[in-house]
Amino acid sequence: MHLFYSHIGNSEGADLCLEMAHKYMNTPKSNDYFTNRDNLIWTTSICPNELFFRTAALLIKMYFFEFAEKSLTHTKNGNRGVYHYLLGVIQYYRKNYEHALVHAKEAEQLHGPVS
Repeated sequence: MHLFYSHIGNSEGADLCLEMAHKYMNTPKSNDYFTNRDNLIWTTSICPNELFFRTAALLIKMYFFEFAEKSLTHTKNGNRGVYHYLLGVIQYYRKNYEHALVHAKEAEQLHGPVS
């Protein structure tokens, strides 16, 4: 919701949702359908336990690529390898294979191969 409110220019709603998300990150919870399932072509196992990386991974699983990219913009100073990996996944789903390969190569250089 933070990404949506930021997108429409509602900074008060965005701030409130971000605060709630940070509280949720520290609360024990059961896994949901999307969290329990990895897609066969990519994995979330390399994603750090950080709010915007987890949000981006969930949004990719739900095929909300525009908002997944918005989430990743908040992680640019974080793990650059995972950042490029997830951007590559988004480009792959969009059938922009050359761009996906560029991101995959960058992710491999920064993070190493995904096993």
